[in-house]
Amino acid sequence: MIATLMVVILSDSPVDAWSTSDGAVLINSTSSSQGSVFDVEVDGSGNIYSCGKFGGNGDVDPNPGTTENETATGQNSSLVTKYNSSGNRLWHVLLDADDIDEALDCAVSSDGRVAVAGRFKGTMDFDSDRGSLGTITSAGDWDAYVALIEANGTVAWGKSLGGTGDDEARGVDFDPSNNVYVTGYFSDTADVDFDPSTTTNVTSTGWQDAFFGKITSGGTVNWVKTWGGINSDIPNDLVIDQSANRIYIGGYLGNNASDYDPGAGTVLIGGTSGGQGGQDSWISKFAPT
Repeated sequence: MIATLMVVILSDSPVDAWSTSDGAVLINSTSSSQGSVFDVEVDGSGNIYSCGKFGGNGDVDPNPGTTENETATGQNSSLVTKYNSSGNRLWHVLLDADDIDEALDCAVSSDGRVAVAGRFKGTMDFDSDRGSLGTITSAGDWDAYVALIEANGTVAWGKSLGGTGDDEARGVDFDPSNNVYVTGYFSDTADVDFDPSTTTNVTSTGWQDAFFGKITSGGTVNWVKTWGGINSDIPNDLVIDQSANRIYIGGYLGNNASDYDPGAGTVLIGGTSGGQGGQDSWISKFAPT
């Protein structure tokens, strides 16, 4: 199977759009590579950031006059790329597991750093070019990961969460102080603290439970909260309202009542509290702490 990565920009005037492919850039379009972009972000200077997966061997620079070949160690690797507003690649980072990994979401801070959330299997190298961060090995099936990339494309840190089941980080964003907030889900029994020096095992109530954590820009884990009911509780994305300093998480849950207060209180949604089908959509609002 042959797949490609593509980033598209639209503008009011055709002359302002990227010249390549009528406003699109095509990445690693060779028979020996595959890939997909899962999220795109823009900073205050108009630079564009994409994150997703890359497999095989191919050129990750869309400029036909420049060749920047990369090779994924496993089936797929997480690819994060920064472009200027003209579509020229400024830098890229390959987060590389020896089995498979994917970057599912990314966010850009006010000072140009990039947070990445995703999943991996096998042994993950967050800094394959320098090798200074060491490696992390998944505990079970998919494990969740979150990483911070400096404005110059250097990986500052990477952390994982996981256990015996399937675990994914699906949403990430920065607060006004550039702390990193990440959300996703875990199943079965997982160490949910994102800290390899400590163990905080939690067993999911149902098939999958949600997690929600705060990590400083320096990589210190402040807290991780979990919640869920007897079926699936899946967060799909997280966004922070920078002006109001509020955090919103959205996803879906199985048609049984779940307590969506990760603290001591009780907030039942779904099931007998109003669920209407096999899966219900939900949005939760949090105040940063």
